[in-house]
Amino acid sequence: MFVHIIKSLVENLKKNLDDWKVENQCVADLSTYAGQIPPALVLDYVWSLTQTYIGYVGGSAQFSRTDFFANGAAMHIPVMFEAFDDNAVDAFIETLRFEHPQTDLFGKRLSQSVFEEDKIDS
Repeated sequence: MFVHIIKSLVENLKKNLDDWKVENQCVADLSTYAGQIPPALVLDYVWSLTQTYIGYVGGSAQFSRTDFFANGAAMHIPVMFEAFDDNAVDAFIETLRFEHPQTDLFGKRLSQSVFEEDKIDS
């Protein structure tokens, strides 16, 4: 029964990247199942958590910060990462190695972060 719940939450998180209200809610709901992710959902689960946690680099006239992410989700994700089993660790490594079908977004986020750090160090 809970497989359908997890699948729905993972799919919702994946398709609502950078919608912080949705990210916060999905991650809070998924945190209950952190150690029970079905193998068929692990890659999308790990990819979505990683994207949510990284957020993006940008600018705002309203805020002085340049790193934007779902604050509520960011409180849960480190504990969820700690619950990773071997399959989730492999999926995390795959996500970092740019082998997931949606990695263009991850690469862009990572490049922005590196570029911004290089700019600051100059």
